Amino acid sequence: MIEMNKEKILQQYSLLSEYYDLLADKRKYQREVELIAKILSKYKVRKILDIGCGTGTHSILFAKKGFQVSGIDISQAMITHAKVNAEREGVKVNFFVEDMRNFNLREKFDACLYLHSFYYLTENSDIERALNSLIRHLKFNGIVVIFHYSVFNSVLSGSFQKTYLIKKKRNSLQYVAVIEHGIDDEKCVLHATEYHFVKKYDKTDSFVCKAEYRIFTICEICNYLEMRGFKILLTKCYSDKNFNGYILIVAQNKNKC
Repeated sequence: MIEMNKEKILQQYSLLSEYYDLLADKRKYQREVELIAKILSKYKVRKILDIGCGTGTHSILFAKKGFQVSGIDISQAMITHAKVNAEREGVKVNFFVEDMRNFNLREKFDACLYLHSFYYLTENSDIERALNSLIRHLKFNGIVVIFHYSVFNSVLSGSFQKTYLIKKKRNSLQYVAVIEHGIDDEKCVLHATEYHFVKKYDKTDSFVCKAEYRIFTICEICNYLEMRGFKILLTKCYSDKNFNGYILIVAQNKNKC
């Protein structure tokens, strides 16, 4: 994430936040939470921080399972929707507007989760700052879970799509998004341009969002974590129908601070 683009990114997410939940595949989110919850239970985790929580879908599902949950996101609009969603679902989640590269909640957690968010750290300096914040908020022997779709694996397998279409409909609202992808091989960054079209009754709206995602390998992420004092507990590349193309990394904090 480049600092000079931060304001533009926030404006984009403010627009997208209105339709973010419509885009989400709720059954997929549920499967992801079921998967991660088993790992958290194995390590006796109770208190978790959802880093890059968006509108709070993962956070709320974890809270429903009895976890003590806090969530952070850089977008005020996303956090506003997250709070409304949590209240509607009848669960308590502490949501905060924070930058994942540099935040201070003045508390420590049993686990910190990057669910579809670690790849927003496109610069090496972003990763360094984010890991500093992670270590400040993770208990000794606490775990970090990183889970997201791997562009690297999709390119290797030949399943990478340069362009794809999303169509959604809810009551009177019709939504179409065209996503175009390009890869910067030198910087190992995926550039995404998203064209959003929304029709509600006779009113049509459209907007464009641009985003960048770091193309990580599992080994690269593990190297960053190990250099900062983490012990790798689990790595996995998924090829099943539920999580095809996804990667999972679980590591334990060995920093006594």
